[in-house]
Amino acid sequence: MHKMGKNHVRAVMLPRWQETTPFRRPAVGGSAAAARPSAPGWRPLRGLLLAYAVAVWVLVMAQGGAPAVAMAASAPAATVVAATPAAAATSASATGTVYGVVTDDNGHAVPAQVRFVSAEKGLLVTSYTGWLGAYSVDLPPGRYTLEVSRGPEYSVTTRSVQVVAGQKTQADATLSQLYAPGNLGWYGGDTHLHSTYSDGSQAVEDVVRACVANGLAWAALTDH
Repeated sequence: MHKMGKNHVRAVMLPRWQETTPFRRPAVGGSAAAARPSAPGWRPLRGLLLAYAVAVWVLVMAQGGAPAVAMAASAPAATVVAATPAAAATSASATGTVYGVVTDDNGHAVPAQVRFVSAEKGLLVTSYTGWLGAYSVDLPPGRYTLEVSRGPEYSVTTRSVQVVAGQKTQADATLSQLYAPGNLGWYGGDTHLHSTYSDGSQAVEDVVRACVANGLAWAALTDH
């Protein structure tokens, strides 16, 4: 994340280009030291969850009741997208499982984005952990590069993993917070998101999970 003028910042945080806008500008005289990471807080996450609750309420009213809530509550723990139809069609019996938990330097579990890349298979699988940092992804056998990230405020970890059919491989990850712009009053967010209620491909809960996993503090659904 970097400043792009006096009143806004830009960052690439989700699988497509996003724009982020601060709630307010930093106080005059704010120093770089103030942007250093501090103990994890719930204020940004609380704001995002509140926005999520409001979005679900609006969708429920628009759809006439329970279907919107039922869909959000039954969303899978992670969203996996295969790069090729052949990879997506691989049967479960011919896959192995990679699982783990993502934590920060203090040992606290954190939501994160998990990607598996196989140049040999031409395969890219993107997934998001659950709210407590746990993930589990089924993949065709082979060697993959595992990349774990949580937006530009955190480090990115990569490692090689070997997937064996019918076996489970544990791959935990630790991410270091590099800086905390929230200490200066800057909170990254997204003002334009679509879900399955319009032309999007993700359920509402999956959209929220993706935002948190990419380090956003707030977001707004704009289905139309």
